[in-house]
Amino acid sequence: MATPLRLVPLRVLVGGTLFVHGFARFFGGPESKVPQAALKYLGEEYQEWMEGGGIDRFTEQLRDLGVPNPRAFAYAFAGAECFGGALFAAGMWTRLSGLALAGELGASVYRVYWRHGMVGGGGWELPMLLLIGVLTVVVSEEQARNRRGEAPTDVGLRRPQGVPRPARPRFVVKS
Repeated sequence: MATPLRLVPLRVLVGGTLFVHGFARFFGGPESKVPQAALKYLGEEYQEWMEGGGIDRFTEQLRDLGVPNPRAFAYAFAGAECFGGALFAAGMWTRLSGLALAGELGASVYRVYWRHGMVGGGGWELPMLLLIGVLTVVVSEEQARNRRGEAPTDVGLRRPQGVPRPARPRFVVKS
């Protein structure tokens, strides 16, 4: 895990928040039932959120916003939030999941929330905070990797201690 220890709570909170949002969008629907133990932590309103969620309703919302191919974007956005949020919170593939989440959050702030202003119903304060949180973790991880001297391609492909890197092929041009 390359996340600096001081940023782990931010990574877990941001990723967890996005996971919960994406889960309702991806798996919600009129017959969805949230276990009572989960409602204890998520709040009683999450049951209503799940019942009002689902990929079909999210597709309708995107269609009303004028998004082209709303079904594909509904799956992409809900999947990014649900699965990307879970990976981000767990600290797995944080660069890839973080960039997917940043793209989704940036698009939603631009397309949906900006016109409502910063605060109030539909304001951009929460999506913008989540976006800044994601970018803070991703950039901090990159800075930590650079300090350790890791090349960007080494991320996620770590060799066990003592295993040498394969020799690079040498091409000789004969005249």
